Amino acid sequence: MNFAGKDLKFNLAGTGISPSFTYTVVKPDSSTAPVAPGGTIPFPDTNTSASSSLTLIVANNGNGPGTINAISVVGPGFTAASTPFLPATLAVGAQFQFTLNFAPTAPGPATGGLKVGDDTFTLAGTGIGTQLTYSYTIGSATSPVAPGGTLQFAPSKIGDTGAMRFTVTNTGNATAAINTIFLTGSSAFTLLALPNLPLNLAPSASAGFNAEHPGRYTLVLDFTATEKYVDGVFDYNRCRL
Repeated sequence: MNFAGKDLKFNLAGTGISPSFTYTVVKPDSSTAPVAPGGTIPFPDTNTSASSSLTLIVANNGNGPGTINAISVVGPGFTAASTPFLPATLAVGAQFQFTLNFAPTAPGPATGGLKVGDDTFTLAGTGIGTQLTYSYTIGSATSPVAPGGTLQFAPSKIGDTGAMRFTVTNTGNATAAINTIFLTGSSAFTLLALPNLPLNLAPSASAGFNAEHPGRYTLVLDFTATEKYVDGVFDYNRCRL
């Protein structure tokens, strides 16, 4: 600034006021880990019959108050609980927390998303469990069949013997224990080459046996199994085909 032929100089100083949100994950063992916006929040491996939970602490470490207007979660099996009433205003040094849950709907990796205000995070977890799939083969043709479905033998003349190969595959990532395989209904059907039971079917493994009939009858195949998980065993399903 020039005044009366002289240059005058002044120093300007100011302090910006703004919130600065930080995030901390509290794990099931009570240990903590910071997570930055754009980062990943990992869940422990979780049985498909169970759920696991984490706590997320949101703190304002800035020098001005800040407001969180929305909290949302997307992705199969991921939910949020005990969220604060929104919008939530955090004074400097204040914090709130809420719970993140993961209840996997199927074995294998799962991903989701979390948004807190304008900050986003990736949610990641792995479901642990068995997943049995079934098929039967006649000649060179293999057909999938769901529990409760029908095993259709090829047409045959009266007195001829029809045959098929029945296969069960564990497409999950935990061992399945197959306890019993038996027939109900007509005694005309026969099961051959049954595996030794109980059978522990590892992930990606298959087991099979043969079924025969001498004519036109109805076949009911009873198949029971249990799932072996990280912390226990429980009944899986009972398939009547």
